[in-house]
Amino acid sequence: MKQKIYEDGFGVDKWDQEHGSRCFVHLLNSIQYEAVTGGQPPGKMPTADDYAKAGLLWFRIHDEGKVAVSASTVLSGLDSVAALGVKKGESPLPENTPLSQAPVVQQIKKIREGSF
Repeated sequence: MKQKIYEDGFGVDKWDQEHGSRCFVHLLNSIQYEAVTGGQPPGKMPTADDYAKAGLLWFRIHDEGKVAVSASTVLSGLDSVAALGVKKGESPLPENTPLSQAPVVQQIKKIREGSF
């Protein structure tokens, strides 16, 4: 997965800075999921290889010409789960090996103007 963060094109003065909110996100493993919901967790998540074998397409963001903000020095020092596993001599995601060749579809989506 790749991601970029762009400068706010609207400017800070366009946002309501007087009213804040919070959102709590809980990540659960399969045992915790069953304890919280009372049901079985969803089936095994498809891997990159599963997607490729099924002929499913990967999507690409059309952001040519946009420049991402500089990376945070604090966050850029963090490792992914896979990188941490390699450093520890483990393989935390053995079923999710990266693909070197995957079908990519380029999709341009028009967004309508309006008040929402």
